[in-house]
Amino acid sequence: MADNSKRDSRQKPLAETVVGILSAVLVFAFVIFLAHQAITGDRSPPDLEAIPETALRQEGKTLLRVKIVNRGERAAADVTVRAEMPKGPGREIRFDYVAAGSSQSGAFLFDSPDVAAEDIRLSIYGFVEP
Repeated sequence: MADNSKRDSRQKPLAETVVGILSAVLVFAFVIFLAHQAITGDRSPPDLEAIPETALRQEGKTLLRVKIVNRGERAAADVTVRAEMPKGPGREIRFDYVAAGSSQSGAFLFDSPDVAAEDIRLSIYGFVEP
């Protein structure tokens, strides 16, 4: 009788074996997926656009809200956006990170109270791929 209890304690339960096999299959599938993405993944750069939203007058100045939209499948970091007016100096702001398929908002502050959103030309000057 003592021999049977020793043999049973050394034998793995069926559930443990099944879970171990399933875990190994999942890890192997994940490694294959990552390798496939690294080899054949989308290499196109982020698709960024700067869109003016609203211009608000505040204490003799104009606050221009802008939205940066990334329609691409890759993220962009340190996105530099420049706002240029027909008259006067331009402004520049940076967005730390714009994820793929998302947007970020920010604002420019101009010293003039009569700046209209349609008079401002927004340009994306650069970004870094994280």
